[in-house]
Amino acid sequence: MSIWIRAVCTKSVGDVSPEDLRAGIAARLPRMAVLYGEDDPEATIARLRVEPSGSAGEGGFGVLLLRYAEGDDRFLRVERWAERERVADELGELRDDLEESDEDGVDTVLACLDAAVETVAIELQMSDTEGIGWPLAIAAAAFLAERGAGLIQAENEGWLAPRGPDDVEHLLDND
Repeated sequence: MSIWIRAVCTKSVGDVSPEDLRAGIAARLPRMAVLYGEDDPEATIARLRVEPSGSAGEGGFGVLLLRYAEGDDRFLRVERWAERERVADELGELRDDLEESDEDGVDTVLACLDAAVETVAIELQMSDTEGIGWPLAIAAAAFLAERGAGLIQAENEGWLAPRGPDDVEHLLDND
């Protein structure tokens, strides 16, 4: 079973290179590790490699792999969706989840969904949600959401907004 963290972007992040993403994660991971109660982000940063997987997507990167642990079998898959139909489907599902919400942050989230042009999904296996994998994925999504003038949607957590180079603000629970 997979868990998904998404960056919902109101402008394209297709020009993000693997090096850009790695640097963005490295800048944010120390704070995200503290926020989620994990130790030693520096060891993870030292091991972190961001590699393309397959061909580039429409107007930029398609799939990247975040290799963060010892051994090549541990990675997070990062997939950018810029095709209009795929984005519309993703946004529709996210909007459906908000139908019953009356929380204060819902208007901000709905405005982002209305303006979104692409999404980037980070896939975690259950084993990745324990330890540094979760803060790593949030750091990646925060970098992408900030670059794409958007928000972060994390399954089982809710909606977050990137705030500066190393922080996020919780906007809405995932009810």
